[in-house]
Amino acid sequence: MPLVVLLGVMLCVLLHTGPGHAQDDTPGALVLESITITAQRRPEVLSKAPIAASVVGQAALDSQGISALTDVASSVPNLQLVQNGFSMRGIGNNNSFGGYSTVAVQVDGIYEPAYQALSLGLFDIDRIEAVRGPQGTVYGRNATAGVVNIETARASSRFEAFGDLAYGSYHDRTARGVINVPVSGALQLRASAMKRKSDGYDDGGASPRNYGEIDVSSARLAWALQATPDLRWRASLSQTQNNSTLPDVVRASYTYFPNADIAAGTLGPPVTVAPGGNILGYRSAQDIASDLKQTAFRSQLTWSIDERWSVTYLAGTTRLVNDGVEFASGLFTLTNQDYVTRASSHEIDVNYEADALKLVGGIYAYRDRTSGAQKVGIGDALPYPLSSVLPPPMIISPGTGFEPPAGLEDASTRRHRLPARTVSHEPAPPSAHGADADSVQPRRGGAPPG
Repeated sequence: MPLVVLLGVMLCVLLHTGPGHAQDDTPGALVLESITITAQRRPEVLSKAPIAASVVGQAALDSQGISALTDVASSVPNLQLVQNGFSMRGIGNNNSFGGYSTVAVQVDGIYEPAYQALSLGLFDIDRIEAVRGPQGTVYGRNATAGVVNIETARASSRFEAFGDLAYGSYHDRTARGVINVPVSGALQLRASAMKRKSDGYDDGGASPRNYGEIDVSSARLAWALQATPDLRWRASLSQTQNNSTLPDVVRASYTYFPNADIAAGTLGPPVTVAPGGNILGYRSAQDIASDLKQTAFRSQLTWSIDERWSVTYLAGTTRLVNDGVEFASGLFTLTNQDYVTRASSHEIDVNYEADALKLVGGIYAYRDRTSGAQKVGIGDALPYPLSSVLPPPMIISPGTGFEPPAGLEDASTRRHRLPARTVSHEPAPPSAHGADADSVQPRRGGAPPG
């Protein structure tokens, strides 16, 4: 009996392992689609690339309701969101006042320096590539922990027109649309736009708007031009905007020292306040809204010299204007006034591909500048008079302590009644960041000396 069963199993296996094309012709057969990435500045199949990478497409983003890059971390292993961008494999920078993210963000091959841009609308994406590990050899700039590449959908030679509408909880409304038009055999155009709004999920306190409101929009015009059989130009012009409100703050108990004495060097007995609806007075903030607008131009010009050699010129410029609130927690507030980040980059890549050898080389130049003002409220992060020992550049509104709310007069209200001092950021001398990178950084957190 065991022999008969064994022969029967072998016969079934033989019947089901005929020529490969027979199974491919069967309706519903599983076909594995190869994924092509450009994380190493040349096209290659993901399964054969010698790197640790994850790829997320537009379909995956739609299935999870993701409309901003800040939410992509939930779809990529080892990727986390921190104060100034991303961290990867636990390596990151959680300081939003200085420095750049250790995970470089690239959009169509152009470096994105501002972490605030991660909250802007995300739509009509071909793929997002998350590459783990140091990538300084290829990218040079701020890629210590890894790189997140965003490849937008390119204009193609096929006519397309589609869109969708969505509605969800808290009056979450989304409208999106795409049209791709082949103008001629050499020129293709693609336009896409999206708008998402929601009513928020928690009362805003003194603010007329709720916490957690979503208000993002995005529009992009892309084109592809085959100027000659060997010369192809792809470019895009986009504008994105974010007018959402801050998320609600988790309420917890806190301790303050009403009898602190700097001269005596004592704090005095602590007083602990139980969790409440207006913890540290954060609900007294009247402005809790973001106000971000970015305009960007990105270009890629490729010259195919022959079957093995090609040269690619990448150029881009972005302008991000920030007039909104970044933090308003009761402990700490950060408000921007016409805070503008301008960035431009130029890169030339030379690729050689043969059966036994593949090479990539190039040069890269980058510069960013910031201007405008930031108003920082940090005094209430320490009980008065301890707040008086903070460095003067850090104190915009000196604190009065963490006294519990008394009627309409709480700690946040008293802080905002004090005269505010505006701190302007001025460029510091140029400094290099990464390979072939030249950057001018702003003076952060303080006024010019003198």
